[in-house]
Amino acid sequence: MKLGRNTYKEFKPEHRNYFSSKCNHLKIQLRFILIGCVLTNPRGHAGFNLLLTSSVAYLLGMRGQEANLIILLSTALSTLPDIDLRLRITHRKYTHNVFFGIFAAFLIGLTFNLFGLSFYLGFWSTLIGVITHLAGDLMTYRGFNPIAPLGERKYSLKLFKSSNKLVNNAFLLAGVTAYAIYLTYLLPSLLQHLR
Repeated sequence: MKLGRNTYKEFKPEHRNYFSSKCNHLKIQLRFILIGCVLTNPRGHAGFNLLLTSSVAYLLGMRGQEANLIILLSTALSTLPDIDLRLRITHRKYTHNVFFGIFAAFLIGLTFNLFGLSFYLGFWSTLIGVITHLAGDLMTYRGFNPIAPLGERKYSLKLFKSSNKLVNNAFLLAGVTAYAIYLTYLLPSLLQHLR
């Protein structure tokens, strides 16, 4: 099944097992989001990712289950660059660049493929999660090089501190609201095909 407006027009009764399988994967991904919340302080990154991905999916008319899975999984993976804090390596250096994003996306895509899931689901979810993380960090005071190791210049828009609770909670609220709006757009097509 392809992503896009016509994903569920091709839905047939024999796809019920496929849909059930995707629902189980959705439950697993929600657990990833909860685990991510425990491991780091993801409010700002998760909210920012939900805001961007839900808005883009809504505006592009992406109603497919795969689009929803990418939104949820990229949200769960939006704190991946902050793994440097757990590894106790220099923050915003090795894991806060596009090349790390591509490398991580490739590895996670391969892992998905090994477990019988779509390589592209893992790849795009990871890459989107990392890119939204980098975009969020660019708005903070602490600069970094999102294209390292190409060049040494650090970039920052210096709009707010990354620890600003008001901003992080505002992004979370905006992201959850955008996702709720997206779900109201997605829900009728899901319910129609479950009948």
